[in-house]
Amino acid sequence: MTAGKVDSLINSIGEKTTSGARMSRIVMSGMLGMAVRFDFLSHNPVRDTPRPTPKKSAVRALTPDELNELRDRVQNYCRHQTIDENGVVRPKLGPRPGADLEDILMLLITTGARIGELLALKWDQVDLDSPIPTATFSATLVVPRAAGERLFRQNFRKGDAPPLTVVLPTFAVTALRRRRAMPTFLNPENALLVTGTSNWVSPANVRRLWRAARGDDFDWVTPHTLRKTVATLVKETCGVEAAQVQLGHANTRVTEAHYIQRVTLAPDMSDALNKFAPKT
Repeated sequence: MTAGKVDSLINSIGEKTTSGARMSRIVMSGMLGMAVRFDFLSHNPVRDTPRPTPKKSAVRALTPDELNELRDRVQNYCRHQTIDENGVVRPKLGPRPGADLEDILMLLITTGARIGELLALKWDQVDLDSPIPTATFSATLVVPRAAGERLFRQNFRKGDAPPLTVVLPTFAVTALRRRRAMPTFLNPENALLVTGTSNWVSPANVRRLWRAARGDDFDWVTPHTLRKTVATLVKETCGVEAAQVQLGHANTRVTEAHYIQRVTLAPDMSDALNKFAPKT
């Protein structure tokens, strides 16, 4: 067992998944470390291999057409419908999934919030009746790390960031007023989104429904993609500082590096560049 063989194996796994390569290196380091302790090897060859580093992919936001297609797919999924090869909408067989995914998509695209902070919203944090309707994000849901533990709400945002208040567009206010007027389940926490068993809606369950609704050709679209879509639109409309504030980042560096799709079409500067033309 040599460092070259270990490195080759880790690289082959890394071609499919960086996280799998990192985990494989950790496992092999433990295995071969035990071999060293029992004198089967003189040293641990894993220590001579570099740690796998994730490949940074370009930020990709949804276009308006892609967003409309995603919205249609989520709507058909929640309403238990399908579109046949002739473009006709038909009902599906079997149990109907919940309709919360439609409202979750709407809130993600109108606030740019993280999924955990969105699912932690309470009704008293949403002001729909003021002249300027707002939603205030001040908490997040924490996924349990061990089996048997329950999902719980921590009263601060990611990184202990201060509360963030965003203004809601008109169509979001209309949808939330409709939701507020609907009969609800027992809701002891006054949660904006609640399960039929009176618990917080789990981010893992939302992602599972999301994968089922979006389709395989949209496998790159996650709830976090909508946060990037919001940041890109706000930056194009009002500038990067406005995008930073909308997402609640401490500075523009994180917003620009990880949330705004890079512009790849340069403006038409041909008239200015004609000044460099050779003299006749």
